[in-house]
Amino acid sequence: MLYPAEFATLHYRKSLGKESMKPQLDPHLELNTASARRKRLLIYAAIAGALFVLCFMRLGNYPLMDADEPNYGRFAVEMAAGGDWLTPHYFGAPWFDKPPLFYWESAASVKLLGPNELACRLPSALLAVGLLALVYLLASHDFGRRAGILSAVVMGTCIQQIVLAHAAVTDMTFAFCLTASLYAYRRWFDAGGGARVGWMALCGGMMGLAMLAKGPVAIVLLGATFIIQLAWERRLGRLIGPDVLVGVLTLVVVGFPWYIAMLRLHHDAFVQGFLEQNNITRFLKPEHASQTGAWYSHLLNMPVLFGMFFPWSLFVVPAVRANWRASVGGRLLLVWFAVVFVFFSLSKTILVTYIFPSYPACAIFVGAFLALAASNYSMVVRTVGRAMWVGLAFCSILMAVTLTKGAHSRYPEAVPAALALLGILALTMTCALFAVRRSKSSGPEMAAWIIGGGMTVFTAFLMIGGIPLIAERVSARNLVSHVPPDIQAELMHYSLNRPSIAFYLGRPVEDGKDATLVRQRLMSNRPVLVFVKPGDLNQIEVPGTFEWARCGEVVIVGNRAAASLKRGGTR
Repeated sequence: MLYPAEFATLHYRKSLGKESMKPQLDPHLELNTASARRKRLLIYAAIAGALFVLCFMRLGNYPLMDADEPNYGRFAVEMAAGGDWLTPHYFGAPWFDKPPLFYWESAASVKLLGPNELACRLPSALLAVGLLALVYLLASHDFGRRAGILSAVVMGTCIQQIVLAHAAVTDMTFAFCLTASLYAYRRWFDAGGGARVGWMALCGGMMGLAMLAKGPVAIVLLGATFIIQLAWERRLGRLIGPDVLVGVLTLVVVGFPWYIAMLRLHHDAFVQGFLEQNNITRFLKPEHASQTGAWYSHLLNMPVLFGMFFPWSLFVVPAVRANWRASVGGRLLLVWFAVVFVFFSLSKTILVTYIFPSYPACAIFVGAFLALAASNYSMVVRTVGRAMWVGLAFCSILMAVTLTKGAHSRYPEAVPAALALLGILALTMTCALFAVRRSKSSGPEMAAWIIGGGMTVFTAFLMIGGIPLIAERVSARNLVSHVPPDIQAELMHYSLNRPSIAFYLGRPVEDGKDATLVRQRLMSNRPVLVFVKPGDLNQIEVPGTFEWARCGEVVIVGNRAAASLKRGGTR
């Protein structure tokens, strides 16, 4: 007996499978017409334009944003400048925050383009395009070409994908490697003969690269997924064979040499700094003061998924229900999503990027769900229509909150831009709703394209009219321009997490954690400049201090000895 979802999905696969994708007219006649060529060129141009906006637009036009981008950018700059390409360094000192894969990518980019924002972010943008290609391939393998295209549209236009494609952080590299390993495993499961060895070798190699992108957690996530899925399919015996042995050997060859080298070179410093502090301790204890580690913190990934996968998060639950029973691939995606979501929900440290590797599975489920509409499956049509209403209500609530609390927000100057962005989302939802109501068979698919187009416009406005308004508040680049890089003064920051200060100065800045220590330095006879928030000025003020410069949310104060540098025109 088939479940209703299975029946609908099988009906969809019959109507949308490989046979249904064949042209109804003679392909030679169609391709030889000028109109067909123009149409194809327009489609390619539209795809290229959308990819440019979603992944590459204005990558180098705004500063590296605190707190992560300047740190990762500094590692890359030091490597490219002729430093150690094996051990990441931060102003000459070994720093074991992340493995080196992303640093290698960024350092190579810096070598080609110079030490600038574009070079630091370009690897994430390129791998974002690669991730969309993997989503298309993985979805097409189990749900057909149309579902593959829609899945790529969904993945490319969710909020988190857009943000990480424009960010110099490790998460896009990590997600790409994990998804590539997952795709290779899926092909291995269906393959026969020598192809199984090749696919498993690729799977192990990409797993090794994932280890070099973010750490041993890659083995935990992928290993648990593969074992659970094979047990579900009652195929655990496939773990014993020469092809799996080749995959394990490839994993070891690719992923382990760097770890062995770090253990030999740095011993306890690597074990404590990387393995214990940045992996085990992060999982067992909350890293940030705002996270308590209480029971409710384990539920935070639910609103994270809703907000960061928006607007497509409106469809996730019905999409999973409709497609997880459809094939081996559907069950594999369900296991992958569950493993990633549960693992990072159990962690005491919760960051919004942690569950990003599960988004390709969500995108494929949603893409396959929207493609079901071509078989006139009424449940899809009803669900899409309801989701549009929910999306409209959500945008309206956000507009009201922005209007009523905008004057007290952290970025009051960006309130008009925020309202415009929400207006774009609301208009997109409205147009998609009309498309669904107009046609029950093609409406949901048309709604997907409308949402994809709307999110592309959203991204363009965000990069042109949104990010520039808040750049000064999330980076110290403009503030640092008031301090000569060769100034003969001690530089400190107090109660401030702004790595962009050191990045744009090109020199380390001492962390003044204790107010008493900072006051003692300011009272000395040596020139001292301190970066501090205006609200914390009263904690470190001493006679003779003055405001050197102010920009965004940070002010620079100097002592009496620094006043001569100011008068001497060293700005």
